[in-house]
Amino acid sequence: MLLLSPYARRPRRGFTLVEMAIGMAIFAVVAMAVMAAAMRAYKEAEDTNRFLAAHSLALSMLQQVTSAPGDRQAHITNGISYEVYDSEGQKYNLPINGATPVTISLHSTLDQGQRHVSGSFDVNIFLTVTRVSGYRSYQITVTCDYGVTSGGGERSIAISAFAPNTNNNAS
Repeated sequence: MLLLSPYARRPRRGFTLVEMAIGMAIFAVVAMAVMAAAMRAYKEAEDTNRFLAAHSLALSMLQQVTSAPGDRQAHITNGISYEVYDSEGQKYNLPINGATPVTISLHSTLDQGQRHVSGSFDVNIFLTVTRVSGYRSYQITVTCDYGVTSGGGERSIAISAFAPNTNNNAS
């Protein structure tokens, strides 16, 4: 009769080196996927924050231009500019149909959980005013171009409104 040692009868405990290596590799792949998704979500949140800041600025500029006094709107021509203000009270001269944009630096703050990030980015603003044929009004468009963090490149926001033409000679 063959006698087995007491160690041979015991059930095996623990993991082998191969099992540990496979387990750690699976954990690393899952952890990398979770981190990539978190970073992508953070960049998209930052892009949304930039969009909201640029949209708010464009809307503010459009309100300021369309609420200009009637005598100012009666003389809308290329070459003149509107005085507009950003949220911090800084004054800018925004030219009508200008080839060169006005660049404004916006500050954005992003709070995500315990992560608090603050930064600034530039917004290029164009003001386009065109007469609406057949009507006594102008179409006023404010366009903001800004850079994005996810994927790079730029995005653009355009907001338009109509303003009456108080000039009696215009059609």
